[in-house]
Amino acid sequence: MTTLFSYDWTWVHPTKGTFEIETAVVDQKPSESAVNNVRCFIWVDKKIVLVLSKYGDWQLPGGTVEEGESDTETLLREVHEEANIEHLDNITQLCWRVNHKTAQDKTRKVSVDSFFVATAKDLPVFVSDPAGTIVETKLVDLSEISKYLAWTPIESIDNLVEVVKQMR
Repeated sequence: MTTLFSYDWTWVHPTKGTFEIETAVVDQKPSESAVNNVRCFIWVDKKIVLVLSKYGDWQLPGGTVEEGESDTETLLREVHEEANIEHLDNITQLCWRVNHKTAQDKTRKVSVDSFFVATAKDLPVFVSDPAGTIVETKLVDLSEISKYLAWTPIESIDNLVEVVKQMR
């Protein structure tokens, strides 16, 4: 497994508190950990789909892997729920982000996020998210995506953007 890049950062969650996070972005699925979440850079024409959470932060569509689901099944379900996109083409695994979180109570947790790239014909009008966590969808130029994604340091987003550009 090759580490594409790594970084340390602090994440303040609106309801779960503050976490110190050591992160490595790798080119193979870590065998010791299950994937917890999936996210996708979805191309519609020459723009990327983003979703706005009820907490006010823009995200790539995706979510939590449920028991018995594959990463791809989760991705398709979450993209449909959050962005009302019923079909994705050219779904390609991009990378995995391995997060080693230390919470305020000093407990340590490993989570793995699986990132994909895909295409869609269009972004349908936003109706609603069944879970109630997404309130809006938007198409954004890839060159401006780091202005919206505040959940990780800018340099790591820029690194991912370069990989996404190459895969288009």
